[in-house]
Parts: sequence; structure tokens; C-alpha cells
Amino acid sequence: MRYLKYIFLITVLIIFEGCAILDGNDTNTRLLNTFEIQKTEFLNHRIDVTVVSETPSPCYVYSGSEVSGNDSIRIIKIFGSQEQPICVGSLGKVIHKQSLWFETPGQKLLRFYNYFYSTGYLDTIITIE
Repeated sequence: MRYLKYIFLITVLIIFEGCAILDGNDTNTRLLNTFEIQKTEFLNHRIDVTVVSETPSPCYVYSGSEVSGNDSIRIIKIFGSQEQPICVGSLGKVIHKQSLWFETPGQKLLRFYNYFYSTGYLDTIITIE
């Protein structure tokens, strides 16, 4: 009878770990808040924007980005994932260079995700000549 609680605990752990493996989602990957645009570089119809995003801990690294929108407005979301399972509980940051291509010249609105801003985004307007 005393081994029953250990068997139950092991079974529950195996079920939860198995579900996490089968799910395929990385629970350590998070959408990050971009709070600074460091640099903007222009090359014809390509723009390279270097941004700084806040992470929940210093153990997070850049893991990807998602770009949506059209030729006038681009919405950019930066993602980070935790590199080490155990980490100091303080905020960190990730610096990332995002390349964007535009088909036509003119003014373009770039919107980087930031939950804490009233609009939900850190916005900047650029002009391609």
C-alpha cells in the first residue's frame, strides 16, 4: 500500500511529460515585448531594423519572428526561448536584426509587439525612396 502513492506519482509525471512531448509545443518559447529600435538600415527596398526585446530572464535567446501585414504596414512579433532550465529570476533582453522587404516606395509603418503600450505596439514610420 505504501508503494501505491509512489506508483501513482510516477504515472502522473509520465503522463504529463508524455503529453508535452506529443504536443510538440515548446513551453519555454514566449512572445517578447520590443521596447527599443536601435538602428534602421536601408538597402534599396530592404530594411534592416535592429530592435531590443525584453525577456522574462537572462537565459532567454532569440528563437524566431513572425511578420504579417501588407506593403504599407508590417506587424512584427519577436519570440524568445529559454536556453537553460534553471535561471536567475530577473529580466533580460534580446537584440535582434529583422530584415523586411517592400515592393513599392513610400511611407511604411512598422509595428513591433509590446503589450505594455496603449496600442499594443511600438510604432515607427519609415520612408523608402
